[in-house]
Amino acid sequence: MDREGRPVAEAPALGRSAPKDAVGVWTARVPASSANLGSGFDVLGMAVDLELVVRATFDPEAPGALSIAVAGAPPAAGAAADGAASIPNDETNLIYRAFRAALQAAGEPVPGVRFVIESAIPPASGLGSSAAAIAAGLILARGVLGARFRIDDGLALAVRLEGHPDNVAAAFFGGLVAAWAAEEGAVSVQMVRRELPLRLLALVPERPLSTASSRAVLPKAYSRPDVVDALAKVALLVSAVKNGDWGALKPLFADRLHQPYRLPLVPGAEAVFRLANDRRCLGMYLSGAGPTIMALFLDEAERAAWLEGARPVLEAYGFRPLELAPSAVGARVETPEGETLAW
Repeated sequence: MDREGRPVAEAPALGRSAPKDAVGVWTARVPASSANLGSGFDVLGMAVDLELVVRATFDPEAPGALSIAVAGAPPAAGAAADGAASIPNDETNLIYRAFRAALQAAGEPVPGVRFVIESAIPPASGLGSSAAAIAAGLILARGVLGARFRIDDGLALAVRLEGHPDNVAAAFFGGLVAAWAAEEGAVSVQMVRRELPLRLLALVPERPLSTASSRAVLPKAYSRPDVVDALAKVALLVSAVKNGDWGALKPLFADRLHQPYRLPLVPGAEAVFRLANDRRCLGMYLSGAGPTIMALFLDEAERAAWLEGARPVLEAYGFRPLELAPSAVGARVETPEGETLAW
């Protein structure tokens, strides 16, 4: 990180100046992410330990060729969801779109591509599946292009594809980050805390919820008291996380900017949120655009005890618990020679 705490990295020289040299299998690994954390709307993002893995091979002799295979299926967002079917196998695939956009921006021809994708991230669940896909495509491009594809270029392109910086910043760097995208396209990221000694419980409902649907219910403007409430809480939340004051978190997750409008879209959400009153739960918030609800705990024992008491409510409304932890590791790619490269 630089003097201001911003993660920066220069790629080691990989001995490659163009995609034509990118032979062998490249393996990208990217964490899921949980965004907003209450009032940190479109600003705060936390990497979590579900992973997207993409194994890529490139054929410069077949430009434009594309083959995408899915190894297994991610945990379904709902009982009837088909995880494999939710991953496009054509040019609309976000991993490919991000990879192609990066090479085109660098003035390089796009080689033939084969991706084998394995994802543990539930789609359309508020756990950053699209941000992980974008980050995977861009870290693959970083590996192929080397230092010509700078971190600032990657972040700006990721935000253009995703629309907001919180999830992609967490996917890039790991940890808990704050991010801001300026109108001219520049993206600023600060690492709030890389290592978080917490345990998480992602409560995933049966029905997925698209980000577009979740954003459509938000108001066009907010009152001054609501904005001041958000500013105060996000400042206190960042300070509490940096200082490890975990007991201060619970009231700071309550926001007025997005959760009051989105929770009615998630059947049973209000009943689940009432379970946060249990002393063993450090707090609860709607993860990203939803529908997943994220609960935080000090350790595995507290999480297990809380979950035992919460099961009747969770089962009544069809919430599936996923036991997770924050991830300190962001996107990285393993070269054909076994070298690991991160941002």
